[in-house]
Amino acid sequence: MLELIKELCAIPGVSGREDAVREYIIGKIEGHAEYHVDALGNLIVFKKGKKPANHKVMLDAHMDEVGFIITGITPEGFLRFTKVGGIDTRVALGRAVKVGEHGISGVLGVKPIHLLDKKEEADMPKDDDLYIDIGARNREEAKTMVMVGDTAAFSGALSGNGNRVMGPYLDNRAGCAVLLETMQQTQHPTNDLYYVFTTQEEVGMRGAKPAAWAVDPEYALAVDVTCPDDQPGALHEATTKLGGGAAIKIMDHSVLCHREVVAR
Repeated sequence: MLELIKELCAIPGVSGREDAVREYIIGKIEGHAEYHVDALGNLIVFKKGKKPANHKVMLDAHMDEVGFIITGITPEGFLRFTKVGGIDTRVALGRAVKVGEHGISGVLGVKPIHLLDKKEEADMPKDDDLYIDIGARNREEAKTMVMVGDTAAFSGALSGNGNRVMGPYLDNRAGCAVLLETMQQTQHPTNDLYYVFTTQEEVGMRGAKPAAWAVDPEYALAVDVTCPDDQPGALHEATTKLGGGAAIKIMDHSVLCHREVVAR
């Protein structure tokens, strides 16, 4: 499982550019299950249940990750960008990124602190103040390396201590790994199972919605990650805890989970 997660987390796949992640997963399931790719890029894998099947069950995990898309190049060769998905600027500053299909190395930069005035020192940098530095000397050189419309993903290999792992894209390559492992362990299901690896979750669950309409399941489980409540300053009292097992969602800002499914 650890090697599987490492391999999945090493593949860039910003929302809308999940192709490489999908091809990796297809390589894992080729010859073991029926599958097709829909117009939005969702990978829908089917395993027939025993006849007559009790239910049609859909298991979902999204393939995409948050990141950036390049919107412009300055005369000095710096890249302007906009965010893809929910990224907190506070945790993005100074982070290493990989840009474009060729994985050009860059760093997410901001005006150096020794050049700031007192007011600027007190304020959080605005997104418009940020840029990606790929080491280009000017716009012409930068254009030989990247182009407007390229995406940028956070850089960094999976690491860990003991049975804990850290990495920028456990959301949601961990869920993809769980689905692949479930598929491996469930060779002769009672129910018809649809394993759905979806696109564009980070920008509004745009892949999962049409995939759910297409499969039309009686039961569905979305396998994703969530925040722990056992760290300093948490709003709740350890309703979720690292190492405490899977969390079962009751509600969030987008959904009230079905009571029967939660109970089961």
